[in-house]
Amino acid sequence: MCSAERVHLQMFLFKKYLLPKYKLHLTYQNDEQFCQEFRQDLRMRGCASTDQYQAVLTEIKKEISRRKNFHHEAYKRHKIISESYMRLHPVLWEFQPSFIDDRLSTIVDSIFQISKKEEAENIILHNGGSIVGPYLYKIPVFSIAFCKQLVEELSHFEESPCPKGRPNTMSNYGISLDEMGLSEKLITLIITQYIQPLTTALFGHWCPEKLDSFRSFSVLYGPGKDTELSMHFDNAEVTLNVCLTSEFEGGHLEFGGLWGDPESESYKETVMHQIGFGVLHLGQHTHRALPIESGTRCNLILWMRSSAVRNQFCRMCGSKPDIVEVPFAGDGFTQHLEDSKGTCMTS
Repeated sequence: MCSAERVHLQMFLFKKYLLPKYKLHLTYQNDEQFCQEFRQDLRMRGCASTDQYQAVLTEIKKEISRRKNFHHEAYKRHKIISESYMRLHPVLWEFQPSFIDDRLSTIVDSIFQISKKEEAENIILHNGGSIVGPYLYKIPVFSIAFCKQLVEELSHFEESPCPKGRPNTMSNYGISLDEMGLSEKLITLIITQYIQPLTTALFGHWCPEKLDSFRSFSVLYGPGKDTELSMHFDNAEVTLNVCLTSEFEGGHLEFGGLWGDPESESYKETVMHQIGFGVLHLGQHTHRALPIESGTRCNLILWMRSSAVRNQFCRMCGSKPDIVEVPFAGDGFTQHLEDSKGTCMTS
């Protein structure tokens, strides 16, 4: 683990607020700026009355307060969980080769012997995977037994008295695997041994540097829970979204174009979830979760970052980052560019 974690302060505190009710991402600096930029758009989306508008302002200011305390609170939760949580499946806290689908092992072993992206894609196609679109892949990742155990563990944790911090404002029922302590000896090894080789082969043009940090969390969709997610892009260089359940209908992923790439604006593709399979894509690839129709869907999300890339500019807002140190759950920045040459993994 790295000795210090860092965030781009201005982006984290004041930018990229999602209002699910109005399906709108917002930036807040002050009341005047917010009114000028978003009042009319909100009105057109149904936020018509003064009371409705004031409720939006109250919600955003509450979120700013939450974000100011987020990293310290996340660290406190992590400490409490590590000291008190009674694990259902202790084996999950240390990586086992049996967790991985044999086809992914074959893909990764073969990729070390190739030099072109097209060759890597052929290997994926011959081992149960598919090319959904440009820089968009569906691949076998986990064994069914591992998926079942992880879902049981997440459900067990949700029912425990341990504190729970939701991983982001888009997911009301997700769980942070980082706070649970699953990152260091499980997720880190999955990324370094299996996902990094794939990323190097498939996304070398977009993410030429090593992935050296990540955030891992679950999302949960179903009756009485979140049922859909509006279009967005991720705070990551590369994302892996793995389906852990099978008893559901609907809830497919719909992809649009790449954020900041006008040439891909007309792109549209839908991916069906399949237990054990992951969708591997660029973080800047816009996407949304379509409404789930029945059952419950649980997915594992890995937002993977490269400090060498994001130290140059913030993926979320495009600006040069103003970096501050936090005790836990950083966003993959480092204080100096030379720091990005390290090999540590941190959430």
